[in-house]
Amino acid sequence: MAEDIPSPVVDNWRRVLEAAHQSVSRARQRQSVFFQSVLPEGQIDGLSIVPPTLAQRSNIPDYLAAAKDLEAEHPRISRLILDAAYRKAMVLDPNMQGRGVLQFITALHILLPESDIAADPSRDLDMVHEFYAAHRDYVRGLEMDPENNKEELGKAWKTERVLMEVTEGLAQSVTGSERKQVQQEIREDKMAAAAKTQVFTRQNFNMIDLDAPIPTDAPLWKRRVGGATALLHDLRGVPNRGRFKDMLHYLHFVFGFQEDNVRNQREHIVLLLANSRTYDERGAPLAASVGDDAAAMNMALESVSSKVLGNFLRWAQYIHVDIPYFTAEHRMLHTCLFLLIWGEAANVRFLPECLCYLFHQMAMELDGLMQKTAAEQSHMMGTGGEYAFLNNVIAPFYKIIKQESDYAGHGSDAKGHPAWRNYDDFNEFFWSKRCFELGWPIRTSHAFFKPPPVKNKDPGKKNEPPKTAEGGEFSKGSRLSKTLFVEWRSFLHIYRSFDRMWAFLLLMFQGMAIVAFSGQDGSTTLMKVLSVVPMAAILRFFQVLFDILLSFGAYRSMTMQTISRKFLRLAVLGAWGGFLTFFLVMYFKSGFDFNSPYRPLFLMLAAIYAIPAVVLSLLLRFVTPLRSQLDQVSHHRFFQFVKWFYQDEVYTGRGMYESFKDTFLYSLFWVVLLLAKCLFSYYFQILPLVGPTRYIIGFKHLKYRWKDLVSASNYNALTLLSIWAPVFVIYLIDAQIWYTVLSAILSTLIGAWWHLGEIRTLSMLRARFRSFPAAFMNTVHHQNKFNRTRSTSLRSSARFQPLGSQQPAGSGSELLLSSRREACKFAIAWNEIIRLLREEDYLSDRECDLLIMPALPSNVTVVQWPLFLLANQILLAVGEASGRKDSQASVWRKVTADEYMRCAVLEAYQSLRPFLLSVVEPSRIGSDTDATSAGQGVPGGGGGGVYEARIINRLFDDLEVEANNGSLLTTFRFNALPVILDRFSKLTAVLIQDQNEMTQRSAVQALQALYDTVKFDFLSPDHRASLEEVSGKPPSYCLFSSVAWLSNRAAVKRLHLLLTIKESAMDVPHNLEARRRLQFFTNSLHMRMPGAPKVADSVPFCVMTPYYSEIVTYSMAELVKPNEDGISTLFYLQKIFPDEWANFLQRVGMGEKELDVRLRAKDDIKELRMWASYRGQTLARTVRGMMYYHRALRLLAFMEMPNASDLELGADGLPLDPADRLYLSKLEPKELADVKFTYVVTCQIYGKQKMDKDQRAADIFNLMKENEALRVAYIDEVVTLPADPSRPDARPKTEHFSRLVKVDTFGNEQDIYKVKLPGPAKLGEGKPENQNHAIIFTRGEALQTIDMNQDHYFEETLKMRNLLQEFATRHGLRKPSILGVREHIFTGSVSSLAWFMSNQETSFVTLGQRFLAIPLKVRMHYGHPDVFDRLFHITRGGMSKASKTINISEDIFAGFNTTLRQGNVTHHEYIQVGKGRDVGLNQIALFEAKVASGNGEQVLSRDICRLGQLFDFYRLLSFYFTSVGFFLCTALTSFCAFLFLYGRVYLSLSGVGATLSSQSESVANLALESAINTQFLIQAGFFTAVPMIMGFILEQGFLRAIVSFITMQLQLASVFFTFSLGTRAHYFLRTLLHGGAKYRATGRGFVVRHIKFADNYRLYSRSHFTYGIEAIMLLTVYMLYGGTSSGLVYLLITVSSWFLALSWCYAPYIFNPAGFEWQKTVADFEDWVEWLWYKGGVGVKGEQSWESWWDEETEHVRTIRSRIIQVILNLRFFFVPYGIVYQLNVAQGNTSILVYAYAWIIFVVVALVFWVFNFSRAWEAQLPIRLLQISVAVLFVTSIAVLVTVTSLTVGDLCSIIFLFIPLTGWGLLQVIIALRPVHNKRLWWWRQVRTLARVYDAIMGGMIFLPVAVLSWFPFFSTFQTRLVFNQAFSRGLEISLILAGKPSDATA
Repeated sequence: MAEDIPSPVVDNWRRVLEAAHQSVSRARQRQSVFFQSVLPEGQIDGLSIVPPTLAQRSNIPDYLAAAKDLEAEHPRISRLILDAAYRKAMVLDPNMQGRGVLQFITALHILLPESDIAADPSRDLDMVHEFYAAHRDYVRGLEMDPENNKEELGKAWKTERVLMEVTEGLAQSVTGSERKQVQQEIREDKMAAAAKTQVFTRQNFNMIDLDAPIPTDAPLWKRRVGGATALLHDLRGVPNRGRFKDMLHYLHFVFGFQEDNVRNQREHIVLLLANSRTYDERGAPLAASVGDDAAAMNMALESVSSKVLGNFLRWAQYIHVDIPYFTAEHRMLHTCLFLLIWGEAANVRFLPECLCYLFHQMAMELDGLMQKTAAEQSHMMGTGGEYAFLNNVIAPFYKIIKQESDYAGHGSDAKGHPAWRNYDDFNEFFWSKRCFELGWPIRTSHAFFKPPPVKNKDPGKKNEPPKTAEGGEFSKGSRLSKTLFVEWRSFLHIYRSFDRMWAFLLLMFQGMAIVAFSGQDGSTTLMKVLSVVPMAAILRFFQVLFDILLSFGAYRSMTMQTISRKFLRLAVLGAWGGFLTFFLVMYFKSGFDFNSPYRPLFLMLAAIYAIPAVVLSLLLRFVTPLRSQLDQVSHHRFFQFVKWFYQDEVYTGRGMYESFKDTFLYSLFWVVLLLAKCLFSYYFQILPLVGPTRYIIGFKHLKYRWKDLVSASNYNALTLLSIWAPVFVIYLIDAQIWYTVLSAILSTLIGAWWHLGEIRTLSMLRARFRSFPAAFMNTVHHQNKFNRTRSTSLRSSARFQPLGSQQPAGSGSELLLSSRREACKFAIAWNEIIRLLREEDYLSDRECDLLIMPALPSNVTVVQWPLFLLANQILLAVGEASGRKDSQASVWRKVTADEYMRCAVLEAYQSLRPFLLSVVEPSRIGSDTDATSAGQGVPGGGGGGVYEARIINRLFDDLEVEANNGSLLTTFRFNALPVILDRFSKLTAVLIQDQNEMTQRSAVQALQALYDTVKFDFLSPDHRASLEEVSGKPPSYCLFSSVAWLSNRAAVKRLHLLLTIKESAMDVPHNLEARRRLQFFTNSLHMRMPGAPKVADSVPFCVMTPYYSEIVTYSMAELVKPNEDGISTLFYLQKIFPDEWANFLQRVGMGEKELDVRLRAKDDIKELRMWASYRGQTLARTVRGMMYYHRALRLLAFMEMPNASDLELGADGLPLDPADRLYLSKLEPKELADVKFTYVVTCQIYGKQKMDKDQRAADIFNLMKENEALRVAYIDEVVTLPADPSRPDARPKTEHFSRLVKVDTFGNEQDIYKVKLPGPAKLGEGKPENQNHAIIFTRGEALQTIDMNQDHYFEETLKMRNLLQEFATRHGLRKPSILGVREHIFTGSVSSLAWFMSNQETSFVTLGQRFLAIPLKVRMHYGHPDVFDRLFHITRGGMSKASKTINISEDIFAGFNTTLRQGNVTHHEYIQVGKGRDVGLNQIALFEAKVASGNGEQVLSRDICRLGQLFDFYRLLSFYFTSVGFFLCTALTSFCAFLFLYGRVYLSLSGVGATLSSQSESVANLALESAINTQFLIQAGFFTAVPMIMGFILEQGFLRAIVSFITMQLQLASVFFTFSLGTRAHYFLRTLLHGGAKYRATGRGFVVRHIKFADNYRLYSRSHFTYGIEAIMLLTVYMLYGGTSSGLVYLLITVSSWFLALSWCYAPYIFNPAGFEWQKTVADFEDWVEWLWYKGGVGVKGEQSWESWWDEETEHVRTIRSRIIQVILNLRFFFVPYGIVYQLNVAQGNTSILVYAYAWIIFVVVALVFWVFNFSRAWEAQLPIRLLQISVAVLFVTSIAVLVTVTSLTVGDLCSIIFLFIPLTGWGLLQVIIALRPVHNKRLWWWRQVRTLARVYDAIMGGMIFLPVAVLSWFPFFSTFQTRLVFNQAFSRGLEISLILAGKPSDATA
């Protein structure tokens, strides 16, 4: 820029600037002499926090900044500035009512005593005025300096304004001419300052300055911006259009939208129109072919309008209302109106149909207003003023939503879902015409706005009826109830939602059982099987019954027609089922008489019931035209009448069908799966139990060992139940296992079809590197023709083809001009990838040199491949040529057999001549003269290297002549080549160093040695003589006596490396992450993806990341602070990432010692902080990754520029230095990238963090400064002062704003938009609310949601254009609305747990989601980083749902909502995004608990219900088994394990098992057969590993997959997965039964530390330990009383159960770092005992006290329903003690119920003894109590001795009573008491005894868990073994994990 200004002008302004500096210096000198008083240092720093009520209404912060800058040199001026700030603050808030104002003003007042300020005003004015004038001149100089610092200039402007205002204020206190002169000067300066203000305000835009002029020769995209702006300015049909700027201005006038909302949507609409493209079926842009810009803009407007208003049109059609006029003139106006409504709707954006209603009413009114001659405002504006629309329209809706949310409560005070209305309830109110009762303007007295009842805090006062917003009464009628659906907490939802699946499973089981029991009697089997028909009707009856029951609470929101249909459907199904059952039973009673009259009646009714449903289902599934036609006419009365019998129609969920191809594929899959499942179940589960079942039913003399109450007179029902129940449960859930296995296999085949895993090693990458340039140009780079198709869509499948293969035969890799440019463009992108890998420290400098691919200079005719491909090739070729006696042709054939060797040889040869000529002839450096012309100057001339040039040219000419003659090997002595190569390598080694006297001398010596070797060892005598002759040098001239250094050091280095690198250089990069990234990127170039459009034609997109208060960047204190083991985060990172640490030190040029010195000096090393932050799960890492999008777009736009490849070449035709990045300096690519991409980080509490001076706020600001395209949105709480502070009721008011900020070119944070909210944004779940407030600031047609634990890679961002083109391609019937993207889990490289979690997550995000998308068509949105069709989703409720608790898994509901609204979710794996996961067991458990709890809430949701009811059957199965069904099957797996154990225990304790085994051989093996079936169930954990194995096979290869799987098993992966199964089962069932789902913060730090025993016990006691110990006790009872024939049989029966129990009990300690180290074990025991006996109380957390933790663990049992369920479940603990009592010897075979009663007497006695010893603590008189305790103890022991002596009570009986009966009975009784506890339990005297008993149980359970851990900790080798087991991944990488675990404080900062 400075080059364009004439040098005289620059010199003049520099002189002005120097004069201004001198003037300022003189003024400062005079002031420093005049004023002697100096402020204490640092006083102003404490005032840097200005209260928001002052900062947002004034520039007081600028006053403080100026005063602080001048404090040291000009203390008096600094004092005067502070005094002016004090006076300004007093004027703004005289009563000091704002938050923090009193403290701020008081601090200023203390700092400014009156004696200090009361001086001579005239003298002060002179001083300040003089300084102001000097500063003003200084600012003028900065303004005109073309090389000024924008940040410094902005600061100077602010200081100038402060000085101007202070000077003006001082002028008010003086009189005379001086005052007038100063005031006149100030007025002139203010006019000049107004222009500066415009400079600041002109930057007050988000992505593009719409006010900037657009020249006629501007690029097309800029002209489209102008065209879009012109459409906004087209005000035809608008009354008084001359007074309005554009349509948005007119709408602002009519409806009172906020000014910033208007500005925001103006840019939004302009960019939508400017970037809009309409594509054909192949993905080619249609608008691009339109020559007329106006026609193209009209097409763009039609496209944008149809997307924005699409949902409104569907809604209007659904409820049958008239729509506004949609003429061409109105289309733009209505689009603007809708976006303005949406932009200001705040939380109402979650109600998409409410927005449709508001738009309808406002558009209808607008149509009427536009018919008038004068512009008028809307009737609803009222007195709203600046916020009319917000206050009068949005605020009433927001208020009622907030009231309902507040009423719902949270935590222990949370109410059930049926008690309050959530977002869905409010939205679904607008699904019927009833919504028009709200009227227009909004009638706030309607019952819709009636708040829930609120109890008065004063019990003596009555509750007053609620008032409307205007203070009036609500209309008659109660508050509106739930709408259409009620989320009752019940298991019935599972059947109600998926009734067709359950009916199918039950009917198939019934049919198979009938066939199995019928045997050979085929005559009646068919009729028996037909009994499934009435059973189907009965099951359907129950579904309708459950629907009616679960809809209770929503009937008031339903029409009478809907309610009557429900009950009529129930009556019809009941009658139908009754008649079918009656006729079938009567037919059975007739003995299956073929002539029975009931037979035809039954068959006729069965046919009428079943056939229509089957036929209609088949037609709708496979006849696509019929489905589309029915969808169009579904609103007609006839079809409504037909449909009502099957389902209730709602607005969403209509038309959820797929194409014939997709339907056929997923139907075929499920037909095969169900067939395999049914065959397996029939032959291996049902048929083996037929014989034993018949025998048990017929057995009449079964003897029980106890008092049997059920089975004796009921065909041994409990015995049959204990046998069949586990088998039936397995039958219900084994489809999950079949699905897991088959889907993994098929998904692997699909992945292979997509070409995944074709490049998985470095050798594969090297072998196929030749194909990458062509593949890159065919995929990532834009091609003009859209001819790479797959079927009818725009796609390319670039196979592995070597570059240049299109050239004539024999040309090899010699390139034509077009191919040279293509290779150059690929090199530009490839080199940028390598450079960024180096900047990320994944590569060293040497590796970077080996991987760089230079552009093609003019003197090289082959591809200059990266050096790692050419490693050792020159050495091999030299060896081949020097040691062979073959002919030249034979040697050349051997050299060219390897393409890389051929290219290396040719490149080396073609580089030698110009290199040598440049070295010996300095005049050639930088020129592009042909090498052959060197030295051919004046005859006889010499000097300047001319003689040497002649020798070099003659030598190479002779070589070429002999080569053409085929006599090269015979003419020259090639055995000297190794020596020549060595001499030449020494020369290049010197030339890559810096030039100095020593290197100059070394270079001359090396060059002369090279010349001598060539002359005497290589050349023949004849050639040697000819060289002397051709040189023509004088006799005194010394050849090669000087050497010139080349400016292009990179070319010299490449030549040196090309000649010297050995085979070891092929194995680069060494870093595993760099390898993985390069392998995936190069592999993806050959995958099937759409072609890339031009950057200007690409789909614009935005990335949004929600952020709350996580780590932004690590501070130095956080990095060097040691943990409890003395290990700092920095030390940890150094040992975990040793190669990256070494690369970092090399990059920053710092050694270990220098770094250690700086660390000890506590320097703030920014590079070190960022290096560490980029290796954690921080916001900085996420921002860096996402900002690669911007850089990629700039690079791609640069590559599309004319002659972009030439721009990367220097003037000499050689490639520029790799450090040069020309594309970053080009303005046009940057502007285009700014328009196409924006990144919004929604930092919810950024404003509060700034006020609190939180370091995270400063870090966020630094991120904005470093990333120009980054925007930060946050919720700002502003305290506004009352208009009349004197009023007694005047109070400050808090207002909330959505703000968007950026950093301007002056380095200052600048507000872009500030949109007021009706109140706090968080009403439901925090994350979706945070996203919702910021979504109005996003741009583009696509939106990628990125979480804060994610990362991105530059090479992947290059393919974003390809991915976004998927939106233009149909996938099945529809275009995508969500693009699923592959994730890479980057946290699996250290511990075994991290590896397990990474593999599990990777298998889901690859194989799992791939199969869900193709062919199942049920992929949802499972989190990030999916890409949304932005316009589709912002008009349909947003990217997630936010209702409190029910939407705790908010992301998944975006997929549900999309599918219900006829969206389409796809999955793509040619692009990947990084994601971090939890790495410690506790983190993983919390994450699993969060997901499982979320799925428990999903079961209750209306989305699941509607999807389950409206999907076709096979798609329903896909959806069930991949969503809540997975968690239900997991829970049923755990349930089945206990069901099996209780069944075994029942058979053992009742004596039934022994009796049956002795009577029948077939029954004797029944236990073993049942166990085998159950083993199959438990092995489900191994079957779930199948996806991981298949994923390994696909992407790693078969052998590596097998090794990885075996390694996982050796590292106890099965233990981990079994433990995770228990986590999911517990939290899923607990949430479904009792609720309590909540967000669980897992933490995202580095977790390689020891977890204390107490921490593990608190987390896993109720979820794992109690169940594990229960299973162990059941197994013990079965071992003692089971009566198995041998230990081997017992082991076979119970091995899986023992594995389950032990995994649940000890996995937290197996995977706990240093879990078996003796010192830590002792410390853990002390900590646990202290926690166990520490008393709780108010404010004591569960981490501190067992009592507080116990209270928290029992909170979930609150409602009567929860209490009843809990009691029922806990009754199982009384079953085993009941059976044990009858096994005692003292019972002597007595089966009377009195035996159990006597046992209870013993239990009561023991309880009384316990009470005596515990209750005595409350008495003050301890001596009598001690005597009583001794007496009771003696009496108790004596009684036991007497019983043993007198009765048949044995020691074994005592052990059974002590260790089994009493613990189980006491635990069951304790759980029942807890479930039935009163509300005020803490006031009851006996509750302390219950708590003490619970503490004792926890102490016993903790002891049982702790004892084996303590024993194993005694053996040091076990701790070593466990460390190797847990951290095998780290050991396999050679990491020093032992140093981390050992804890070395001295090295913590090393």
